[in-house]
Parts: sequence; C-alpha cells; structure tokens
Amino acid sequence: MQQQSKPSRPTDAAALVLGYCNFSSGAFDPTVWRAMSDLFAAIEPASGAGSAGNTGGTNDEQSVTECPTSSEQVAAVLGTRLDILAASEPAFRDSTQARAILEIVFSRLLPAYREYHADLLEHQPPGAIERPFFVMAAAQAVLAAGGPWDEPERYAALVQSSILQLNDYVGWRPMAVLENGRLSEPYGHERVRPIPLFIAGVGAAHGRYKNLVAGAIEILASAPPRL
Repeated sequence: MQQQSKPSRPTDAAALVLGYCNFSSGAFDPTVWRAMSDLFAAIEPASGAGSAGNTGGTNDEQSVTECPTSSEQVAAVLGTRLDILAASEPAFRDSTQARAILEIVFSRLLPAYREYHADLLEHQPPGAIERPFFVMAAAQAVLAAGGPWDEPERYAALVQSSILQLNDYVGWRPMAVLENGRLSEPYGHERVRPIPLFIAGVGAAHGRYKNLVAGAIEILASAPPRL
C-alpha cells in the first residue's frame, strides 16, 4: 500500500512571515526578512525603464516607486492571510501571538517610533521609514521582548521597550556637545535605528535603492581583498 505523503505547509511570503510572528522568540531568520521584502515588492512592482533609452529592461533594470501606504497594505495582506491560515492550518489554530505582533508592530510601534523621533524624522514623508527591513527589525525587537501576548494592557510598555531596543546607533549629536570637548553619554533620543537597506545573508531590501545597493555590494565583493 502506497504511503500517503503529508500535506506540505504553505510557503508563500505571507505564510512565512506569519509563521515567524506566531512561533519565533525573535531570532534572526534571513528567509523571513526576504519574505517581508517580497511582500513589499508585490505591492510596489517595478515599472518603467531604469535608464534613458532602455525600453525593455528586466526587473533588475526597472525602477520602483515607493508607496506611502505600503506598510499598511502589507499589514492588511498579512491579516487576511492569517485568517485563512487559522481556519485551514492546525499549526495556526492558535494565532494569538501573530495577531498581537501584527497589531503591536504596524498599528502601534511604527507610529510611536515616528513620534519618539519627531525631531529627527519630521521631514520624512509617510512610508519613508516603514520599509521592509525596518518592519522586520521592529517585529524582531517585539518578539525578543516576549509575551504574554493576550494582555493588550502590556502593549504600550512593549512598544517603548522595543523602541529602545531598536535604537542602537548614534548618528548625530547636538553641536553644543560636539564643541565643548567633553565626552558624554548620548541621551535616549540621540540613539536611532538606521533604515536597513542590505542585510548579509538576505540581500538588498526591496525599494528604490535596491539596484544601487545590490550593485555596490557586488562591486565590493569582487574587489581585491587588499582594497
């Protein structure tokens, strides 16, 4: 009697991201980061030629227009896909953690991050920082903070601790501090998270800079080691 093979688990980009949100404790997973980039790419497809005179270029040669509401659209796609998975996949029958992560990251943390860094990010238009790899960094920070995920009253504290976890870089300091010649510990709002454009093991994030960044990395990789 022929043994029946087990049904394969969904491996589409949304399912991969949701599986990470539902079961991970915040470990880095390059497959999921790539999947998040793919979700943004589906909403912001490449269009047009990347350079003058190019009338039939490949995807790599085409340009991308970033949409101000892409992260909101990705959140909607993930929410709809999660409903389907919860109804059809035993592994997602309990989707409490994934639903909490979606709410905390997209509805709370991303707006709160802009508010926290209002002085630094006020000139950034909607959608400029809510890019695929920044969203994944936010999700990873929230997951690392840990549950329980069925206590919405904890979400505000989770958002604040996740923002502090994200802020791992001092990119600028007030002029008065730089000119007084004394070393001092940066205060909280001086620490920020640069928007990731490339992650080793993942590649360049989808967006208007993808081809530029990927090309630069390729050049660096092929350069002589002594350089």
